[in-house]
Amino acid sequence: MKYRYLLLIAISFCLLSCFDNNEKTISVGDTSNGEHTKKTDEKEKIVLNFYLENSGSMDGFVNDEDTNLRTQMYKFLVDIKDYIDTAKYYYINSEIIPIEKELDTYIETIDISTFKNEGGNRKSSNIRNILDTVLNKTSNKDLSIIVSDFISDEGFLKGNLQETIKDKFREKLKKDTSFSVVVFRVMANFNGNYYYYKNNKKYLENKMRPYFVFVMGDYNKLIKLFNGKDISKVIPNTTHYYVFAKEKDIKYTLYKNGETDSITREFRKNETIDIIYYTSNLLIEKSYLQNKSNYEKTSGGIEINKIEPSEENITITTKITNVKQLKSFDIKIKRPTLDWVGSVSTEDTLWSEKDSEKTYGIGYILKGLDEVYKDKILTNIKINVK
Repeated sequence: MKYRYLLLIAISFCLLSCFDNNEKTISVGDTSNGEHTKKTDEKEKIVLNFYLENSGSMDGFVNDEDTNLRTQMYKFLVDIKDYIDTAKYYYINSEIIPIEKELDTYIETIDISTFKNEGGNRKSSNIRNILDTVLNKTSNKDLSIIVSDFISDEGFLKGNLQETIKDKFREKLKKDTSFSVVVFRVMANFNGNYYYYKNNKKYLENKMRPYFVFVMGDYNKLIKLFNGKDISKVIPNTTHYYVFAKEKDIKYTLYKNGETDSITREFRKNETIDIIYYTSNLLIEKSYLQNKSNYEKTSGGIEINKIEPSEENITITTKITNVKQLKSFDIKIKRPTLDWVGSVSTEDTLWSEKDSEKTYGIGYILKGLDEVYKDKILTNIKINVK
């Protein structure tokens, strides 16, 4: 009888423990300890690290009371503020200088006197070291933004600069396969010294000069940051932009006569079917996706008739030509080219007025990145034939 009472007590204790507020659930297939705590849905948090180069070559951009750079960066940072949990601001040259200010104060105080007062080695900043430093500090939980003229005082090293950039970013991509870079070229008013080959300089007055914005981090976080915006317009007065990322998968749906469908071998020649693919996972403006010339010629079985955009997707109306012998076919969207680089970069060792809107050595940096992200396809819509 004594043992019966003990058994009842043990059973009662087990039943009570099942209703404990710290309930745990069994995880089928978990070979570690057979259980795990219940998951809670947490909003993914993005930490933004914003680096503004304050070397002497940048002074000309902040030499006026009404400077374009300050206005452009304020608009950009305000527009993305809702998608950022924590923002940290820095100046950067030969070292990283934390700025303990809120966004409004940080932007308001961007001028030459602040650049000088915040310190660091303003006379010489190695752009390769700046990129390397920020790369090493960017985890897969962070996004980093670098604002700089990206003039390389080592541009005359030519292949060496390009190879170094390639090596640094290739190593980063090995560790984080989703690591991506969005580069913006932005024009702004400039009053100051323009530096070029071996730190020679030329004073420019009331000119428009380019600076560059590198936004770097996990691709999915970049998607959330830009949140479906027209990426070519997120920073005012952007003349060029480029997304360095690996080939991406996208979702699509097939429609025939207004209803979802699939492609079968019974399809007759010249029948049409709509392929609706969703653009939320692509960092590119809709106008590019509307252009037939940006699609590779299909391998057979289908032809593109027309392309129509809507707010969240693109509809490709296609004509079936032959599916009898095919197991699947591909519709590939080509990655944009970097053919504009030559028009914005210079390697001239002597000053020339034609170079006043060009950047010394930037071509080596962008070409180095291009060698890392060398996929020629932006995305591939692969459709099986049933």
